[in-house]
Amino acid sequence: MRRKQFNQLLHKSFILIISLYSVTSEAKSKMDTSLDSAKVTSTLQIEQGLIRGVLTDRNPDINVFKGIPYAAPPVGKLRWKAPQPAKGWQGIREMNAFGDICEQVNPWDKNSDKMSEDCLYLNIWTPAKNKDEKLPVMFWIHGGGFTRGSGNLSNGCALAERGVVLVSINYRLGPLGFFAHPLLSEETEKNISGNYGLLDMISALQWVQKNIEQFGGDPDNVTIFGESAGGAAVYILCSSDLTHGLFHKAIAQSPWVTDASISPLTKPAYDRESVQATGIRFAEKLVSDGISSMDTLRSIDVSNLVKQSKGFRLPAAIDGFVMKDNPANIFEKGQQQSRPMLVGTNTDEGTMFLYGADKQSVDQYKAGAQQVFRGYAEDIMKMYPVDSKSDIKGAVCQTINDIWFAQPTRWMARYMSKKNKNTYLYHFAHPSMRWPAGGSAHAAELVFVFRSLDPQKQTEAYKKLSTAMITYWTQFAKTGNPNSKDLPNWPRYTERSDRNIRLDIEITVESHYLKKNLDELDSIYKKIGKYVY
Repeated sequence: MRRKQFNQLLHKSFILIISLYSVTSEAKSKMDTSLDSAKVTSTLQIEQGLIRGVLTDRNPDINVFKGIPYAAPPVGKLRWKAPQPAKGWQGIREMNAFGDICEQVNPWDKNSDKMSEDCLYLNIWTPAKNKDEKLPVMFWIHGGGFTRGSGNLSNGCALAERGVVLVSINYRLGPLGFFAHPLLSEETEKNISGNYGLLDMISALQWVQKNIEQFGGDPDNVTIFGESAGGAAVYILCSSDLTHGLFHKAIAQSPWVTDASISPLTKPAYDRESVQATGIRFAEKLVSDGISSMDTLRSIDVSNLVKQSKGFRLPAAIDGFVMKDNPANIFEKGQQQSRPMLVGTNTDEGTMFLYGADKQSVDQYKAGAQQVFRGYAEDIMKMYPVDSKSDIKGAVCQTINDIWFAQPTRWMARYMSKKNKNTYLYHFAHPSMRWPAGGSAHAAELVFVFRSLDPQKQTEAYKKLSTAMITYWTQFAKTGNPNSKDLPNWPRYTERSDRNIRLDIEITVESHYLKKNLDELDSIYKKIGKYVY
């Protein structure tokens, strides 16, 4: 049995009957819903034409440019096509309003975000006073299970204030970004389809290379960072041949790496169908009497198209082009480009994804484990024992935490550290500021990285930890090393030392975080001979 098949089995937890719509109770409220000042900045010349942004009222030294098109609107005949260059314009274009977010089911902020298929826009916060400053660039990729979310951060100031140019993007999601079908594949020379959302990210990175100097940014010092599905995107982009030269460092926060986020395009993975097979079923739901060309599907109203996709999981596809292989294979073989990398997870990643699993009986729990883990169920049950119903919630939370997040994250750190000594692992342990009952839940670190908590709720302890994390993140973007003389030393990660930094009110260094659990998972993987996700 291939290990990727086992990973498929392992990750398809018996609590995943309900589809995962990842990230974030933390991200559900906008980073800051207040509007920026209408005071305009100076005019800049980019590839498409002249633009003018606004000064932020939170910090008059930060200029923000909202809603810059980095590619042509992917509508009409461009639906399910690789992103095309954005058209130019005459005169000065005012960049004072965010672009639309991608059409999606149940957006987190229904009041402030306008949804559209025309969503390929980015935003830039810059402290630069002129284009010659060569500031480090941080490129944010939002999470949301590749089905929801937005890059429209109302407050990018906290990072920009530390001397970096911050770029955030919107990209195609759900059926607009990851739908694959044989008829779509026939339209391309490479006979592949899907991954349009990933191609959008690559297109935005190419735009940055061409234009970021105008904002005082350094195209030779770009750090990509993302959380959850955004962290998985960081993993994918680090393993892709298409990204050579487009970025130079990477930060993956709680990367969500399962068969539900990455699967083969045309081959089934254990008991999961291929991405293309899922696409065929989705197309049949949309047009029950069959289709002879994509024109029929391209004519469907985008809102209806997205609503009909509910219940279908369309992962990023291992297509031989964007992803030549599973990223874990590529990392293990050392085929990824050497880049400084900073990765980590939170203590209680699993609390957000229970979906009522704690209401099962012990017998139901054990039966579910047997169904999902099959020949390895006994090993898993020894690792996460359940003797009474009261044990179920903790066991399921820890299983999700370890299998979906901690184990693949340690894998990333382990194999990048063999190529680049500037590899760093963290464990975020502070309870969620917005959902304390969830513990240090999935996405709990976001309000600290962006300092986006309501100012009225910002305690001194919160400010101290947020300042530390922003310093670590931006210092890493500047130098490839997160350390600063004013903060506890963050040791480099190596497989032998297995050290990480623990981020909480008190910042400390840990050794062998979750080692017993993760080593046990590794030993199970060794039984089938491959380390493949």
